Amino acid sequence: LSEQPDFYAWVATAADSDQLLGMAVTYCIPWTFDLHPTLVLKELYVDAKTRSGGVGKALMNAVIAQARNLGAGQIKWTVLPENRAAQAFYQSLGAQADRAWENWQLTL
Repeated sequence: LSEQPDFYAWVATAADSDQLLGMAVTYCIPWTFDLHPTLVLKELYVDAKTRSGGVGKALMNAVIAQARNLGAGQIKWTVLPENRAAQAFYQSLGAQADRAWENWQLTL
């Protein structure tokens, strides 16, 4: 809705319908400790019936291309510790867990 949107949504649909197969939502932190933007993958969703069909990889390729276009130094996201399928998927793309930082929160 603007030339500089705060969020981007990449959407995958079936070729012959408007059925949602998957989506990726990203936002950019303009600069961080390394003086480069960081692209944050807020959500990656692929319909359970469509998984292992290349939709997730296509969405991640769009996110990677977006990060490169921004000049980002990295893409960051969170994965639940017990979500082994997601971890294996991300590892297959060359990603690795970030052991240098801890997630912190303040519950309100």
